[in-house]
Amino acid sequence: MRGRLKKSEEGLELIAQDLMLPEIKTGPRGPIVLRLPLSRATDTLATSLKDVLAGHPGSTEVHVNLVQPGRSVLMRLDTSLRVSASPDLFGDLKALLGPAAIQS
Repeated sequence: MRGRLKKSEEGLELIAQDLMLPEIKTGPRGPIVLRLPLSRATDTLATSLKDVLAGHPGSTEVHVNLVQPGRSVLMRLDTSLRVSASPDLFGDLKALLGPAAIQS
């Protein structure tokens, strides 16, 4: 906010001349957590997932939660695979992994 201060007998008054709201949707968010059954974790799927993530570079971390009955392992992906959390990314992830895979 930019403005001026007006002093009078009644006290101080702040008069706004320019007001800018911060753009909060560009700030950090996440991480995006992808839930994946261990049985689906193949080299082919890993390569496809890497390609999808590389196509949406950004600053949001991605974690993969590998699950099997009675156990799960949460893996934090390399910083080179951080993404821009956008509707396009979520659409690509849902097409590759299914809609239930995104836990973010």
